[in-house]
Amino acid sequence: MTEETSKENIQINHQTLKSALTSALDYCKLGRYDYVLTANDIPKIQKQLERALKKHSQEPQTHTDVVANCVSGFANALVQDSFTECFKSGNRVSYNNTPFLYFAYTIGVLIRYCVLLPVRAVIFFANLLFFAFLIVGILIVCPIDCYWRKRVLLFLFNLTCKGMCLSYSTVTRIHGEVPKHKSGRIFVGNHTSTMDFAVLCQITPFSVIAQRHPGFMGFVQNTVCKAVDPVYFDRKDAKDKKKVAQLLKDRTFDKTAQCPLLVFPEGVCTNNKFSVQFKKGAFDLGAEVCPIAIKYSESSNCMYQNSKKMGFLRYLISLWTQWALIADVWFMPAVQIIEGEAAEDFAHRVQLMISKQAGLTPRQWDGMLKYVQISQKMIDEQKESYARQLGLIERQIDDENFSASMTGSAQ
Repeated sequence: MTEETSKENIQINHQTLKSALTSALDYCKLGRYDYVLTANDIPKIQKQLERALKKHSQEPQTHTDVVANCVSGFANALVQDSFTECFKSGNRVSYNNTPFLYFAYTIGVLIRYCVLLPVRAVIFFANLLFFAFLIVGILIVCPIDCYWRKRVLLFLFNLTCKGMCLSYSTVTRIHGEVPKHKSGRIFVGNHTSTMDFAVLCQITPFSVIAQRHPGFMGFVQNTVCKAVDPVYFDRKDAKDKKKVAQLLKDRTFDKTAQCPLLVFPEGVCTNNKFSVQFKKGAFDLGAEVCPIAIKYSESSNCMYQNSKKMGFLRYLISLWTQWALIADVWFMPAVQIIEGEAAEDFAHRVQLMISKQAGLTPRQWDGMLKYVQISQKMIDEQKESYARQLGLIERQIDDENFSASMTGSAQ
């Protein structure tokens, strides 16, 4: 801060800081929520923030201003929620309420639920049980060093995934050539549903690193997916994370592996409109990264798997009652980390590549916040913030201390 501003104290509340930040970042705003910044912009932003803070703090606030600030804060929290919109489920396409269209819609519902649903369910479970029996049988009977064992398992797994996609009438449009599998190469993609894995594996078999699931999903993981030797982990176990990180590296550089490893670095499913922060685990291995972009058509709005609202079987029913699922899959050339580039920056660069190709809006939220419960401490802090705006609590922050903290953050 300058000497003039350091001589006086500035009373900072939530709204003052928010207004100052908005003013300081206005020149580099891109779109509704996103900003384009470089390292050279930080000193400029700091100076603009200092001026904006001083300007906003000197403006007297009437009772009307305070109430308006509180109301605008509530409205912004509802309207400009750039996190939860990444996980909102889509609605089925609605029709005009005319007699003819209503009659056609009723016929469509009868066909989808009375014909397609039972037929597709039979195809799905018959396909799954048949190949699960074959795969488990080969794993038990054939020795590990058998030459054709792995080839047959991959072939059966590929057929299983094709049968799954057939059960919900998936039309897959492939763009680009599939990069060849080799040691030191890993595939990453955006994540909309558990069925992303089946859609990709019907093209070519992939191994996968995934969260371990109970129930029906656990049955699939412990039978069919064993054909590709997957890596499972438990998010709640910190020791398991370290073990999986080492397994991920070993598997990526394993010269004997017969299928590539696929990672969904977001860690959660998004709603086919956004992408959230890519975790750096797959990007700090020193391996080549092959991005895969997956985009489902607007008519396939039930493809998003909202695990907080529905279980896996209910999700399958929503897929079986769609007319068809149309998926576009783009295989992009392999990229590597640039010298001096941090793993987080590399992950963000790949996220932007995938988002641009698939027409997704990138967000830098940690997707795991989806499962975080709001603590009482956060609620109390928000109450205190509004109490300061109403003048019930007075708190002054020295300008010099604020400048020091800003300088430390910039460094």
